[in-house]
Amino acid sequence: MEGTGGLLGSRATAAVDVAYLLLLAIVPLFVWSLESLLVRRNYLLHKRIQLSLTPPFLAACGILARDFLLGDWRARAVKAAGEAIAPITFMTLAIHVAFLATSLLIWVVLLVAALRRIPNPPGPCAFAPTYLFWIVLLGLQTFLAMLTGWEFYMLAYCF
Repeated sequence: MEGTGGLLGSRATAAVDVAYLLLLAIVPLFVWSLESLLVRRNYLLHKRIQLSLTPPFLAACGILARDFLLGDWRARAVKAAGEAIAPITFMTLAIHVAFLATSLLIWVVLLVAALRRIPNPPGPCAFAPTYLFWIVLLGLQTFLAMLTGWEFYMLAYCF
């Protein structure tokens, strides 16, 4: 499929552009959330940021899942009809999906556990050490999902 289709001037759909822009926006906000928790000990701000990041993260995951399962990403991933998709593009997509799916799973499980086990208003509690481990791991996972997502995006839709 020749030409552009998305918001960013690539061959990607507008939905994929929106999903990857959401991932790009989520990571720095997630870092701010971690900073508010670990450095400033502002538990309420951390909670508010995390709760506000959850819907866009779920939306990005849903958009990407819909587009890759039901969309025409393979046709858009090649410059001209009949051209084959490079194996590195498939490998990058597989790595991205692994990081994104793991991030999604950790995010949902950790959110439910935190809402059940952390007091309201939030503050130090017995669950805090477990929560700190998983929230830092989630930040790393989400960062890697964003990096591998943009790598796939560039390989599939820009080159």
